[in-house]
Amino acid sequence: MKSENQQSTPKREIIFLAGLLHDIGKFYQRADKNFSDKQNELSEYSRKMAENICPVNDYGKFGYQHVIWGNEFFEKIRKKLDRIPEISENIFQPENEREDNLVNFAVNHHKPQTKLQGIITLADWWSAGMDRTRPEALEKAELNSEKINWGKDRYKAIPLYSVFNTVNKGAYSNAFPLASLNIFKRDNIMPSVVKDKDNGVSQAKYAALWKNFIQEFDLLPADSLKGFTESLLFL
Repeated sequence: MKSENQQSTPKREIIFLAGLLHDIGKFYQRADKNFSDKQNELSEYSRKMAENICPVNDYGKFGYQHVIWGNEFFEKIRKKLDRIPEISENIFQPENEREDNLVNFAVNHHKPQTKLQGIITLADWWSAGMDRTRPEALEKAELNSEKINWGKDRYKAIPLYSVFNTVNKGAYSNAFPLASLNIFKRDNIMPSVVKDKDNGVSQAKYAALWKNFIQEFDLLPADSLKGFTESLLFL
């Protein structure tokens, strides 16, 4: 009988990888068309997921839609992950929704089916707790962003605001550009003043960044789970 450390698929490393990728769907979703235009292109399991995992919100739309794109991402990279020795054949598409595998660890974080899947859920809650603190300066800084009409797809338009906006009682309204990090280009790493929607981001910018991400993702080493995961972390 194999010990925990001798198992062909080490759960701890799989959970770590799932945690790293649990919100990859947010990136993919912002680079892609909207759900209403995407439905016919989704896999059967992604469509089922929308019904089972994504609750209908107050506007009559599926909530947590990013998990659908998360599943689509895993399906697209299946051949890549199949090449990693430590990932067994059943770590992929779940015939059993409760099964503990890479896909379910990542995409079920809003509706975990097992205790191990709940690890990702708890980690997600605890990390998001930092975003739910409401100091007065932070609230004022966020109110500054609400003065701009971001349009219907606001989640694809609002940039990442700087934490330093909270300085001086939240008097600033600076945000970062959507671009690959480059320490030699000041405009890529320093925030600038956001005055209107044109100073925000867009689906087109997300799409360009996503395309570059996928190209580099395809170059990641697949000879070991550790090498793949650590390289992905840097990417």
